Amino acid sequence: MEAKEALLDASNLILRAICSHDAAALSEHLAPDFWLLGSGARQDRDGFLEAVRTGDFLTLGASFETIDVEVLGDTAVVAGVQRVEVQVGSERAVSRSVFTDVFVLQGGLWLLRVVRSLELA
Repeated sequence: MEAKEALLDASNLILRAICSHDAAALSEHLAPDFWLLGSGARQDRDGFLEAVRTGDFLTLGASFETIDVEVLGDTAVVAGVQRVEVQVGSERAVSRSVFTDVFVLQGGLWLLRVVRSLELA
């Protein structure tokens, strides 16, 4: 499988795992030294997996509005805009975020190493 195709597949699998609260599936795609920076707070791998596992939302829809992949040897950058519609209790909300994901190739697999995400107004 071509690297760009593999990275797009990994990005979609990660999005689905987050939306379905499947921390076990998500953990297979995260590097051991993964971290996320969003809304000014830094979160490590364990904290991120726990937040996914215990999230109190129902995902109604999730997609990438835009997504671009740049492969740089054993490192790749995936960037774009994602849209997620969720329900929390009786309230529905749409979130649009610009993101930059850094993947590293380890053991033949593309693992997500760093995420930078920012909510769009």
